[in-house]
Amino acid sequence: SGKSLCRALKPPSQLPHLVVLDAPNVAMRHGNGKKFSARGIEIAANYYIAGGHRVVGFIPQHHLDERRGPDPEEASLLQSMVESGLLVITPSQDYDDSYCITYCKQHNGCVLTNDLYRDHYTAVSDHKEREAARRWIKGHTISFTFVGDEFLPNPDFNFVG
Repeated sequence: SGKSLCRALKPPSQLPHLVVLDAPNVAMRHGNGKKFSARGIEIAANYYIAGGHRVVGFIPQHHLDERRGPDPEEASLLQSMVESGLLVITPSQDYDDSYCITYCKQHNGCVLTNDLYRDHYTAVSDHKEREAARRWIKGHTISFTFVGDEFLPNPDFNFVG
């Protein structure tokens, strides 16, 4: 059928090689929506790295700015992830989701996020293009949660490559 289907909880090697992290989204989920948790980014990244995937996350600059950003321990962890190449800094004035989606499309990967990215397809005026964008997002975004420090990707996610 030409479609490659996999389930996120089966061996992660069945997913595409690249997993892109919507880093602020991952961090806020690990912090229960109340606080930004760099540790959540690290936990999710390590899950996919252990499965043999290439992982890259995008994070706006302001999350690393000490005057507005995280406490020193969080800042240190974020900086080490940037230095290792795991996180890529985006300009604060830009929409970081656009970087996630564009990079993912260019490299046929999946985005780890709980964002539905509706704003990326509802703005498309042509009905066929909008529907194609909606289908692409549905087939390339992995939702997830955390049980404490245990990462749990959506067990019903099906990658359509």
